[in-house]
Amino acid sequence: KNESEVFILGGGEVFKKAMPYTDKIYLTLVHASFIGDTFFPGIDTRIFELIECIFHPNDTHHAYNFSFLTFTRKV
Repeated sequence: KNESEVFILGGGEVFKKAMPYTDKIYLTLVHASFIGDTFFPGIDTRIFELIECIFHPNDTHHAYNFSFLTFTRKV
């Protein structure tokens, strides 16, 4: 098949291992702090460029503000 994108669904270790093969990152950033032991790996801005950021304030359907971020690998 001629798929144009492949999506990786983690855990943190799965995301970390996939980063060297990643050309685009779609990231939902929740603007709050939570207790946890699994995190998305840091995004190296020397390698990836933020090309889109869409902010959504909290509302009746969403308890927290969040942003949809899109990064692409720099050429």
